[in-house]
Formats: sequence, C-alpha cells, structure tokens
Amino acid sequence: MAYWDYSRNHGERTWNQKWKCGTHQSPINIITKNTVRKDGLDDLKFHGGKVKLALLNKGFNISISPLVSNDDSHINRDKCQLFVNGGPTESEYYLKEFHFHWGDKSSKGSEHEIDGHKFDAELHLVHYKRNQHASFVDALNHECGLCVIGIFLEKKDDVTTNPVLKDILDMTKHIPYKGDTYTGTKEIDLYDITKEISTEYFTYGGSLTTPPLSECVRWIVLKKPLYVSSSDLDNLYDINADTMGKEKFHDPCQREGDCACAEMPKIRNNFRSCCSINDRIVSHVS
Repeated sequence: MAYWDYSRNHGERTWNQKWKCGTHQSPINIITKNTVRKDGLDDLKFHGGKVKLALLNKGFNISISPLVSNDDSHINRDKCQLFVNGGPTESEYYLKEFHFHWGDKSSKGSEHEIDGHKFDAELHLVHYKRNQHASFVDALNHECGLCVIGIFLEKKDDVTTNPVLKDILDMTKHIPYKGDTYTGTKEIDLYDITKEISTEYFTYGGSLTTPPLSECVRWIVLKKPLYVSSSDLDNLYDINADTMGKEKFHDPCQREGDCACAEMPKIRNNFRSCCSINDRIVSHVS
C-alpha cells in the first residue's frame, strides 16, 4: 500500500488521489436531532476472557492486538476469546486490533463528533466478520465486513481512570519510538471498559478512517465517554513519532509546515476530519 500519514504532503487531503473514496466515508459529525431511534434490538454483547496485549508504535499511531490471537490461522473458537455480537450486528465479529486517535495537550482529537463537539480522544475496537470472510483483508471488500466500536475519551479533573484503560495507557510508555514493540505481561479483560457505557450508542454504515478507506464498516459509536485523568491521557501525548539516531526527523503529523524537523516529533492530531453523511441514516439506541 502507498505511504500515507497525517502530514501536509501525505495527509488526508491527498488520500483521495491514491485510494477510492465513495460517498459513505467516516468519521462523521453525528447530529442527534437527525438520528432515528432504533428499537427491538438485542443488547450489544461482548464475549471473551483476559488476554495479554502486543503493542506497536507505527509512527503516526499505535496498534494494540490480543496475544491470544483471532488471526486467520485460528479457526477453533477456543482460540478466539474476544468477539462481539447483538445490537445492530448480524453475526459474530472478532477483535483484530485496537488503537486511539488523539489531539495534543491544547486540542481535542476524536474523529467522530456529536453535534459538533469533539472529545479529547477516541478509541477504536476493530472487529471483523470471520465466519463469512476468509481473512481480515477479505472482509475489507464486503459491506459490514468490519464492525468498529468507537469509544470517546474525555479528560476530567479528580477522576479515577477505568483500571483496564489505565493499564493500556501505561503500557504505551514501553513503545516511545517508531518501530518499538512491547508484549504485556499482565492479562486484562479488555471489554471491561465497555460495561458501564455500551447500552446507548449511535450506529451507521461507513468506512475505515485511514487508507485504504474501504466502505466496509458497521460503526457503533458509544454515546457516553470514558472519563480519564489528565496524567493518564498524557501517556498518548508523550509518544514519539520517529526513530532515534537521526540528524533530521520526519514529522508525520505536521499538517501545515515542513515535515522535516530537527527535534523529535510527537504523535498528535492523528485524526481524519469529518466527512459528509450524504444519504445515510444514523440510528440511535438508548
């Protein structure tokens, strides 16, 4: 796949030159008065136990995957500990990986917006429908091949961060530079972070928010944010965007200025701007 990042030269305003962008792109600004109430759905259900996590600093984001893998080599359900069903899904979707989008200490960085309001960060739990598609890559070619659960993060004074979320944010200290990897030693119940907030959500059909921008996603955007302490969210702001040992660094998040810089850049503002809703219906469940 062609190189991309969030910079002026390789960022979102150049993506449509390299990848096909249809009319059902994500993220979107969800206008609550225009959403349609969806009744009669089962509750959204999260299945699985505790897992260890593997982290990778990609330079413009971090990718986190369960070590008890849901990858394409494991067909036995005993190997597939984490999956979601119910709600607007029509089958089981298995977790592939998850990641965050964030701003910087002075700006907000969620991808979706609610009535024009951006949150400090957004967590994406990326699942795919493996029972119908042979691999994650194949799922990208099918409508609703993926189900991504979006969870807003909001800084709040004097709040205790959800323990699982805190563990994940703390682990990012082990991948300070691009290319760094880390295997966690602690098993965590990832879906614990959804327990108090998963009954109310918005849902619509859309796309990946990064290249290849495939329009294959059933989005489930939880209405209620997870509140997080400033010190815990600072872990994201501290992640570096390049490798050490260079005279000049590349800043993949420099949207306006020169991407070459003399000082080590931080990952920041790694979000795509909101796209037009066009003819789509956004439903809400509460």
